[in-house]
Amino acid sequence: GLANVATAALFLLALFTAPAVAAIAGAKPVIAPALIVVGAMMLKGAAKVKWDDVTEAIPAYLSLIVIPLTMSIALGIALGFLSYTVLKVASGRYRECHWLIYALDVLVVAYLITGVG
Repeated sequence: GLANVATAALFLLALFTAPAVAAIAGAKPVIAPALIVVGAMMLKGAAKVKWDDVTEAIPAYLSLIVIPLTMSIALGIALGFLSYTVLKVASGRYRECHWLIYALDVLVVAYLITGVG
């Protein structure tokens, strides 16, 4: 929509103005406004989470809180993804998880153990 176009336009503008701003104050002032817009657009998805179902709410919350606290998108997604499966299995609702989720959980565990990233 319009917000996506505006964000793309801001990133395009930043591409040409970033060197000048970085020379003066570092790169963070250039990307911060665009990242705020992107973050706000990502939060639209939070409205669709079934917050009354703990097997859905806790993984979503973990992802939302771990990403900014660790400054690692990969870690936030990994913990949210793994906690989703653990909670579905622990609550006896393991059939709600597609077999591919279990296969990807193996990769998530490997990522967490090896610390790659």
